Amino acid sequence: MQIRNLVVAGMVLVAVAAQSCKKDEVKNVNDTLLSGNWHIHTATISGDSIPTTNAIGTFIDPCDADDLLNFESNGVLIQSEGPTSCNATDPAVDTTTWSLSADESLLTIDQLPMTVVSHTNNSLVGTVTDLIPNTDLTITLRND
Repeated sequence: MQIRNLVVAGMVLVAVAAQSCKKDEVKNVNDTLLSGNWHIHTATISGDSIPTTNAIGTFIDPCDADDLLNFESNGVLIQSEGPTSCNATDPAVDTTTWSLSADESLLTIDQLPMTVVSHTNNSLVGTVTDLIPNTDLTITLRND
């Protein structure tokens, strides 16, 4: 009886150890975006005539960068005012639209296309090309 209990306990330990060693599977981009609130973590701008520069504070207002973004499954993007308000009269919540191409390589927010460069379950890196001629704006969104 004790040997059988030891064998069962050993199998349970092996199963638990194997489960803890598994990496979390990365969701597809759509499921990743639908999982919670997002914010701009980093943003850089680079181009032919400018070196890579932090875009927050130079191109993106810090008061916009701290906003929370919630991607809804119906194509609505809810933007909630972050801790820093750009204008006291701005609404606390605003909505716009978003879509994702069938191959999940292009995220469009309010008709502005962004190429999806990479993603994990809690981050997405995208690039907007030629927002300013001959420049790339690269944004990392985080879901903390």
